[in-house]
Amino acid sequence: MSQDEVLQMTENGHIEPFPAILEKAREYRSGKLLEAKLDCINQRYVYEIDMLDHDGQIRALRFDAVTGRHLDLEED
Repeated sequence: MSQDEVLQMTENGHIEPFPAILEKAREYRSGKLLEAKLDCINQRYVYEIDMLDHDGQIRALRFDAVTGRHLDLEED
């Protein structure tokens, strides 16, 4: 998925903007953002975010891109 496609989906209101999702991610895990991507998993747009905790552990978080809801890793 290209950046232009993601921008268009955000501007059209089809998905939540990444800054809003990142803010939610920081409510679950503090630390440094390592990587973020938008994927389509099982016909569902999902933001996948990797954060580096203060203890040095990498934590993966997933959010539904349409609703902004946090997803357990098992909820693919």
